[in-house]
Amino acid sequence: MKNALRDWLQVERDNLKRQGISVSILEGKQADSYSANIDSSKFVGTICYWPEYTFEFQFNDCESGDVIVLETVSFDNPSLLGAYLDELIYKKLNTPRRAQ
Repeated sequence: MKNALRDWLQVERDNLKRQGISVSILEGKQADSYSANIDSSKFVGTICYWPEYTFEFQFNDCESGDVIVLETVSFDNPSLLGAYLDELIYKKLNTPRRAQ
Protein backbone atom coordinates (compact mmCIF):
# COMPACT_ATOMS: atom_id res chain seq x y z
CA MET A 1 0.00 0.00 0.00
CA LYS A 2 2.98 2.29 0.45
CA ASN A 3 3.02 3.23 -3.25
CA ALA A 4 -0.67 2.78 -4.04
CA LEU A 5 -1.39 6.53 -4.10
CA ARG A 6 1.67 7.23 -6.26
CA ASP A 7 0.67 4.42 -8.62
CA TRP A 8 -2.90 5.72 -8.98
CA LEU A 9 -1.66 9.26 -9.64
CA GLN A 10 0.78 7.99 -12.28
CA VAL A 11 -1.93 6.01 -14.09
CA GLU A 12 -4.37 8.94 -13.91
CA ARG A 13 -1.82 11.66 -14.72
CA ASP A 14 -3.15 12.42 -18.21
CA ASN A 15 -6.82 12.34 -17.11
CA LEU A 16 -6.07 14.69 -14.21
CA LYS A 17 -4.15 17.08 -16.45
CA ARG A 18 -7.00 17.17 -19.02
CA GLN A 19 -9.35 18.24 -16.22
CA GLY A 20 -7.02 21.04 -15.11
CA ILE A 21 -5.86 19.21 -11.99
CA SER A 22 -2.19 19.51 -11.04
CA VAL A 23 -0.39 17.12 -8.71
CA SER A 24 2.87 17.34 -6.82
CA ILE A 25 4.27 14.73 -4.45
CA LEU A 26 6.31 15.61 -1.37
CA GLU A 27 8.35 13.15 0.64
CA GLY A 28 7.52 13.10 4.34
CA LYS A 29 9.88 13.47 7.28
CA GLN A 30 8.52 10.33 8.92
CA ALA A 31 9.83 7.11 7.38
CA ASP A 32 7.68 5.91 4.46
CA SER A 33 5.24 8.85 4.67
CA TYR A 34 4.50 11.21 1.78
CA SER A 35 1.81 13.56 0.56
CA ALA A 36 0.28 14.64 -2.71
CA ASN A 37 -0.90 18.19 -3.28
CA ILE A 38 -3.81 18.14 -5.71
CA ASP A 39 -5.00 21.49 -7.02
CA SER A 40 -7.49 22.79 -9.58
CA SER A 41 -9.51 25.95 -10.19
CA LYS A 42 -12.34 24.41 -8.09
CA PHE A 43 -10.46 22.87 -5.16
CA VAL A 44 -7.10 22.57 -3.44
CA GLY A 45 -6.11 19.71 -1.23
CA THR A 46 -3.68 17.24 0.16
CA ILE A 47 -3.63 13.49 0.57
CA CYS A 48 -1.14 12.18 3.12
CA TYR A 49 0.01 8.57 3.41
CA TRP A 50 0.95 7.36 6.89
CA PRO A 51 2.28 3.84 7.40
CA GLU A 52 0.54 1.43 7.64
CA TYR A 53 -2.40 1.81 5.24
CA THR A 54 -3.67 5.18 6.51
CA PHE A 55 -4.57 8.04 4.18
CA GLU A 56 -5.59 11.51 5.34
CA PHE A 57 -7.64 13.64 2.94
CA GLN A 58 -8.23 17.39 3.16
CA PHE A 59 -9.72 19.48 0.36
CA ASN A 60 -11.01 23.04 0.35
CA ASP A 61 -13.21 24.93 -2.10
CA CYS A 62 -11.21 27.61 -3.96
CA GLU A 63 -14.08 30.08 -4.12
CA SER A 64 -15.30 29.97 -0.53
CA GLY A 65 -12.38 28.38 1.31
CA ASP A 66 -14.82 25.94 2.91
CA VAL A 67 -13.65 22.46 3.79
CA ILE A 68 -15.10 19.95 1.32
CA VAL A 69 -13.39 16.83 2.64
CA LEU A 70 -11.55 16.17 5.88
CA GLU A 71 -11.23 12.52 6.77
CA THR A 72 -8.83 9.72 7.57
CA VAL A 73 -9.38 6.36 5.88
CA SER A 74 -7.47 3.08 5.99
CA PHE A 75 -7.18 0.85 2.93
CA ASP A 76 -5.54 -2.55 2.74
CA ASN A 77 -6.03 -3.02 -0.99
CA PRO A 78 -4.89 -0.70 -3.81
CA SER A 79 -8.11 -1.27 -5.76
CA LEU A 80 -10.17 0.03 -2.82
CA LEU A 81 -8.03 3.16 -2.66
CA GLY A 82 -8.37 3.58 -6.44
CA ALA A 83 -12.15 3.32 -6.29
CA TYR A 84 -12.24 5.86 -3.43
CA LEU A 85 -9.99 8.28 -5.36
CA ASP A 86 -12.08 7.91 -8.54
CA GLU A 87 -15.22 8.83 -6.60
CA LEU A 88 -13.52 11.66 -4.70
CA ILE A 89 -11.56 13.36 -7.47
CA TYR A 90 -13.77 12.81 -10.50
CA LYS A 91 -17.20 13.03 -8.89
CA LYS A 92 -17.36 14.59 -5.42
CA LEU A 93 -14.76 17.34 -5.90
CA ASN A 94 -15.79 18.14 -9.48
CA THR A 95 -19.51 18.39 -8.73
CA PRO A 96 -20.66 22.01 -8.62
CA ARG A 97 -21.40 23.06 -5.04
CA ARG A 98 -24.34 25.28 -4.17
CA ALA A 99 -23.78 28.45 -2.21
CA GLN A 100 -24.75 28.02 1.42
